[in-house]
Amino acid sequence: MKHSLNTFLTLLFACASVWGENVPWQNPQINEINREAAHAHFIPFTNEANALKQQALPAAQRFAVNPATERRISLDGTWKFLFSKNNDACPADFYKTSYNTRRWKDIQVPGSWELQGFDSPIYTDVAYPFPANPPHVPADYNPVGAYVREFTVPANWKGMDIFLDFEGVESAFYCWVNGELAGYSEDSRLPAHFNITPLLKAGKNKLAVKVFRYSDGSYLEDQDYWKYSGIERDVYLYARPQSRVQDFKLVAGLVNNYKDGDFNLDITLHKPQPGETVEVKVMDKGNVIYQNKKEITSATDTLFTQKHLFPAILSWNAETPNLYTLVVSTYDAQGKALESFTQPFGFRSVEARNGMQLVNGVPVLFKGVNRHEHDPHHGRTITVESMIKDIQLMKQFNLNAVRTCHYPNRYEWYALCNEYGLYLVDEANIESHGMQAHKDGTLANNPDWEVPFMQRMSRMVLRDRNITAIVTWSMGNESGYGKHFETLYDWTKKFDPTRLVQYEGGGYDAKSDIYCPMYARVWALRRHVNQRDARPMILCEYAHAMGNSVGNLQDYWDLIYKYDQLQGGFIWDWVDATFDIKDKNGNNIWAYGGDMGFVGVPNDSNFCANGLVAADRSLHPHIWEVKKVYQYIHFEPVPFTTKQIKVTNWHDFIGLEDYKLRWAVESDGKTVQSGEMDFPTITARSSALVTIPMTLIPNDGKEYFLKLEAFTKEEMPLIPKGHQVAMEQWQLNPEGERLLNATWTAREIADKTVNTERTPDAITLTGENFRVVFSTADGEMTELLYNGKNLIKEGLQPNFWRALTDNDVANNHLKRCGIWKFAGKNAKLQSIDLK
Repeated sequence: MKHSLNTFLTLLFACASVWGENVPWQNPQINEINREAAHAHFIPFTNEANALKQQALPAAQRFAVNPATERRISLDGTWKFLFSKNNDACPADFYKTSYNTRRWKDIQVPGSWELQGFDSPIYTDVAYPFPANPPHVPADYNPVGAYVREFTVPANWKGMDIFLDFEGVESAFYCWVNGELAGYSEDSRLPAHFNITPLLKAGKNKLAVKVFRYSDGSYLEDQDYWKYSGIERDVYLYARPQSRVQDFKLVAGLVNNYKDGDFNLDITLHKPQPGETVEVKVMDKGNVIYQNKKEITSATDTLFTQKHLFPAILSWNAETPNLYTLVVSTYDAQGKALESFTQPFGFRSVEARNGMQLVNGVPVLFKGVNRHEHDPHHGRTITVESMIKDIQLMKQFNLNAVRTCHYPNRYEWYALCNEYGLYLVDEANIESHGMQAHKDGTLANNPDWEVPFMQRMSRMVLRDRNITAIVTWSMGNESGYGKHFETLYDWTKKFDPTRLVQYEGGGYDAKSDIYCPMYARVWALRRHVNQRDARPMILCEYAHAMGNSVGNLQDYWDLIYKYDQLQGGFIWDWVDATFDIKDKNGNNIWAYGGDMGFVGVPNDSNFCANGLVAADRSLHPHIWEVKKVYQYIHFEPVPFTTKQIKVTNWHDFIGLEDYKLRWAVESDGKTVQSGEMDFPTITARSSALVTIPMTLIPNDGKEYFLKLEAFTKEEMPLIPKGHQVAMEQWQLNPEGERLLNATWTAREIADKTVNTERTPDAITLTGENFRVVFSTADGEMTELLYNGKNLIKEGLQPNFWRALTDNDVANNHLKRCGIWKFAGKNAKLQSIDLK
């Protein structure tokens, strides 16, 4: 019956395409056909030993499942590919088994076709790359990619349900197996699973996929990022027994003054059979600390619920990401293993209390950043190794939180953040910024769009709900405000009351547990703390890291450290979304805007280059400012003393036992005294006075500075031994007797004469042992002579770079930031009256 239905659907949609009817890819009410219901992410293995063995592998190897031992086959690799300018130009019957693709080009999957020589990527910040007329997209230029490959199903999969999984396809796609429609899916950033069991045959099978560059889904994917297309994440087949775990929901909070772990687990079973067994274990570093079994008594016995209290548990937070391992296994009536999977998790609680967001009872400070998935060669198709590199740099530069701007990430990212310790704001793939060019301004009040809004939010929550690192759900980005966001908020809070839910687009009065504006000025932070507010203020975007930016970060954090309702923010953004290419002269350049080709859509120049790091993860200068401002150990001089300092531990949970203090007295760039010592006991969020054992500072006319640095004592995950985590420096006052002739008195200084000479070309100042010359043409210092030696090669020039070459782009983006507007052909910046 299902086979016949698929044949009918195939014919129906083929006809609809020809007739120009409201096909699924231009109908917001249809976002899926035959797609499996969303569920929590997990990878089943054939038995417990194999699941635990895989979990024990190093992070870079853990996510590649061996098809020789497991029922999972990657379909990544070389596919046959045909690019067409639009749907009409694409062969209507390419999915049929008889169609010959021998003359088609090859393409690598996963990967965007625009980055492999087929058409060009488009970079727009705010605007859609097509006229805003929802749900319609252009018919003349709407490229379609046709993909074909063959695969063989292992014989030992017989009798099992076989699924086809696409982890991410942009923006909408159909897939066929052996000429029969397997399904249709939208939402480029979440997986689509299809049960293809009835479509398979012995031997080789043909898989065909048609991907649309634009669809109605594109109206909700207008993020400030490159627009490209294709199968951009992994594709694989997997087989599962018909009796299996369908889904699970794990809630592991803290109770009894955050000391004990409150374990709650719901397991949903699919077609369980009497006599089968479900077993649950919780393991701590290989040791079983909890175990429970359930024997299935009937086919309706589909829910296995259990609760357990773990006394004196080690909690999870970004500073001490303690993880336990959940193991779920199923066995047949004879005790033979059917399946097993693992889920690392931590015990942690998230609450809103007294106008603050608490993690394990502590109002943590979110030293965060927004992160796009970006590779300098492959765009949105990234590797696990690059994810680990990102986390390593974030940890080494004192970041502790990431907002997944502006869509759900690959599932490996969440597992790594669990393991290494980063707080996550998980954001739904909803951004309709380009609707500002439409009379409605937003899709959030259009009843036709409630279904896609809800699916994108709910499917993300269902997939990611068991991730400990996620402390906040975000309903999307820059999509205006309307009733759909209130519907999403209400559903999410009901389904998952254990986390906060946020959205910035509605301003202060929106349904949001956090007031999370973007690019709020410092005065807005002061306004928020004028009286006790019902919600914390956490900036979802700020400190726009473009060019020579991030300069007033300290001004923000002086206030954040002062007021408990200010809990940090997320810098825009982590990595430059530029490409490593060669220009026409063979020079290596970072490509942006229209450098990757032009398909008739005006680009937004270099607004894709906003990162703290370059696309290759080399460091920009302003990331060092971030490290300094975000550092967790603060040093201050103690008034009326030279040797005593105040040390404040701004960690949220840990003391300073794992760090060393190094001090040095420096003069004229040379170290004259130094030492190393342990910190005294300084618990989180507390201070102590520390005496530095340095000798008397002489009053000899020189400047002396005390330099303080904190280093790691031992190697930590992704952080080496001896890594500097904090530093400070200030000038010391002399304590010794003044040496004769070492300094001038005020009278002596007054007696020193400086001669001035002016010519038409220069102004010259001369004195004892020095001469300084300034040009009268431009005020530039052209000579600085001291003791007969010229100390400069050329005049000192200010170098503040922030390239803005397109008036409209600058006006749109910087006006959105609430700071500047772009005026005139000569690229002059004017400040905006923000009243």
